[in-house]
Amino acid sequence: MLKNKSGFTLMELLGVVLILAILTSIALPQYRRSLERAKAMEGIMTLKSVADAAKRYKAATSEAPTGFNQLDVQFDTNKFCSVNGEFCNAELLNLHQIRINNFKFQFEPDKISACAVVVTTEGSVGNYGVEFLGTAEDKGYCFLFYYNHPTQGRDTMTCKLITTGGKYDWLCEGLGTEEVGTDEWLIDG
Repeated sequence: MLKNKSGFTLMELLGVVLILAILTSIALPQYRRSLERAKAMEGIMTLKSVADAAKRYKAATSEAPTGFNQLDVQFDTNKFCSVNGEFCNAELLNLHQIRINNFKFQFEPDKISACAVVVTTEGSVGNYGVEFLGTAEDKGYCFLFYYNHPTQGRDTMTCKLITTGGKYDWLCEGLGTEEVGTDEWLIDG
């Protein structure tokens, strides 16, 4: 006498789990890249706003700005901005180095840099010749706005890899139009 069995066999369930694992292993890295690219685009847009304000300041004063307080651009500092873990106020905005969202901005005489960081619970890491504000870890790339790039001329934006051979090499290569230096790609403005 045959019994009428309903349900799935162990092999069928294992097959479904295997297919789901394969699909996840393909989709998850692409999802993470999409998230990082979106964060990078946010950094580029913020840097463009800061660079436009810096160009206006430089046109009016013939000097490069040294801090956010000299710019005519505003950020919601209670939400996006911190210096050494404190929310920004007018006094802190006078500093040449500040973190907005996932990027650390630094004013230099010839350029403004926006380096990607991720907040950690450990001490700050010194890379690219500067100390990160608060407790942050370098993500491996920076966006740079040059007032006068050595080879590309005025008002040039680039993406520069700080650590090569890492997981962000694809980002600068993908966002850039041409390589303009060692591990540095030109970004069309």
